Amino acid sequence: MRYPGSSIDRAQVMSNFVSWDIDYPGYNPPYYTSKTVLKRPPWADPESTEGIKFNQLDGNVNRISFHGHYQIIDSRPRNPFGRKGIAGRGRLGKWGPNHAVDIVVCRWLKNKRIEFVCIERRDNGRNAFPGGMIDNGETAEQATIREAMEEIFNIPDSALRDRAHKWLIRNVPKGINIYQGYVGDSRATDNSWIETSVTACLENSDDTIDFPIVAGDDAASAFWTEANSKSKIFGGHKSILETLCEKLGAKF
Repeated sequence: MRYPGSSIDRAQVMSNFVSWDIDYPGYNPPYYTSKTVLKRPPWADPESTEGIKFNQLDGNVNRISFHGHYQIIDSRPRNPFGRKGIAGRGRLGKWGPNHAVDIVVCRWLKNKRIEFVCIERRDNGRNAFPGGMIDNGETAEQATIREAMEEIFNIPDSALRDRAHKWLIRNVPKGINIYQGYVGDSRATDNSWIETSVTACLENSDDTIDFPIVAGDDAASAFWTEANSKSKIFGGHKSILETLCEKLGAKF
């Protein structure tokens, strides 16, 4: 299988050899880190891991995994979720966990159902929750608010945009934490992977969403859609959506 955005084919890894606990003689995956990452944009680590403090806060970079301690083999972190058929960082900036956030802005419908704001991603055309990577020095809350403003509240009218921003500032800190952990993402490698924090913000009668949904940044479109078992959304997000409905006592 080809690594996304590259001409590099992953080494084949049969399902029974994914776990690092299983010896895999001859496993020699290709090494790939994209040219964009190697140019060292602000969000990317250097190619050398020398001096990087894994499994801890490293200056303004969080290198702690939600899944506990991860191994460092030959000076590189090892993906705790197994072999991915490719070494290096691929298109991911950080060695080890690359922390991200997702937000579910939702409200009640009739008959004990909810609807939520969904985006269509520009990069792959998939429907998903709004979200993105946490910048260096940002908290998860700050990143959640920033990503929501960029992707679903990109409102031209400054007064309405300010209203949306203040709504997020009030509601994100008291939002429902639905999931924290590993994301099954095609960009993952043996040495870099994505972990996310998903927060749900539910509209209530005392603090309504009285401003429009407007797509921007990585979102090609943004729209309200009902949460149910037929929701056309990225697989990992669908299971998170089901968990949210269970927490709220909503039908799914």
